[in-house]
Amino acid sequence: SELAQTYVDVWWAFYAGSIETGNGVDGYGPYTLAERRSKFFGTGTAVIGNGGVSKVNDILLKATVEISRLMSTAGNAPAMNNIMKCVRAQLKIPLIQGCVMYAYKTDPATEYEPGADTQEGYNGEFARKGELWSFCSGVLPFLHAASEAAAVTLLGEVNIKTLADTSKAKWSIIRPLFSAENLNKMGLKCADVGGFVDKNAAMTSATTLNSDFPVCTDTAQAAPADADSAQCAGDWMLKQVATTEGMTPAAAAAIAASPGASAAVRRPAATLPAMLAGVIIAGLIAR
Repeated sequence: SELAQTYVDVWWAFYAGSIETGNGVDGYGPYTLAERRSKFFGTGTAVIGNGGVSKVNDILLKATVEISRLMSTAGNAPAMNNIMKCVRAQLKIPLIQGCVMYAYKTDPATEYEPGADTQEGYNGEFARKGELWSFCSGVLPFLHAASEAAAVTLLGEVNIKTLADTSKAKWSIIRPLFSAENLNKMGLKCADVGGFVDKNAAMTSATTLNSDFPVCTDTAQAAPADADSAQCAGDWMLKQVATTEGMTPAAAAAIAASPGASAAVRRPAATLPAMLAGVIIAGLIAR
C-alpha cells in the first residue's frame, strides 16, 4: 500500500538523518555510526556509490530498495520477511563494534594509545567510559538472548555506578564475551563484525594489534528466528542502488575520483538526499 511505502521511506529517513550525504562525514545518525565503526574493524570495503564504504550501510540501503520493490506486488511476504531478518542482524553490528572498540580503548592495559585521565575531553578516560556504556548497553539485550551469563558479565564491567567510580572495564574479561558462538547466536557471521585493523593510525591506532581481536571462525550454531545475516543474499544484493545524484558538484567529483569508485556512481538511482526529499514531499501531500 502507499502508506506502507511511506513507512519504508520514513525508516530510512530516521536511519540516515537529514544532512547525511552518504560518506558518513556530515551526519549524526546510525548511518554515520556504521561508516565510522567500519574503519576500525576492516568492514569498510563496500563501494556504495555515494561515498559510503560500510558493508552494513550497503546492505541496508539495498534491502530498503528491495523491500520497497517487493511491496508493489502481492505474494512477496516470505521474501520480505527473510530480508527483514537480514536487516535486524545488520543493525546489531555497529553497536557490537562500538562496544568492543571502546572496551579496548578504555582498558589502559591494552595496546591502544592511552587517554588522558581526566573528566574532560573526548579522548579522556571518562569520555571513553561513557562511550563504552552507550554502545554496550545497546548490545546487552542481544547478548542476553545469546548468553545470559555473558550479558551479566558485560553489565558488571561497563556499568557506571557513580561519577566518582574510577574502576575501568577489563578487556581480558569483555573480549571473550564476543566469541564466535555468541555472535552466531545473535544472527551474525564472524566476517560481519570483522577484526581490528593492525597498527594503522588512520583506521585504529598506530599501536592497535589485530591479534587482540582478529576475525573469528564461525561455529555450527544456528541463528535466531528473527535475525540472520545469512539472509543478506540474492540478486538484490548485486544491484547498485546509490549514486552521487543530488550532491553538490564538488562532493560528487570528489567521490567519483576516489579509489574504488565505479562508473555506477553516475547512474541515476536512489540517493540519500533524494529519498529524504521524497519523505518530505510525501508528508506535504498528505497534509
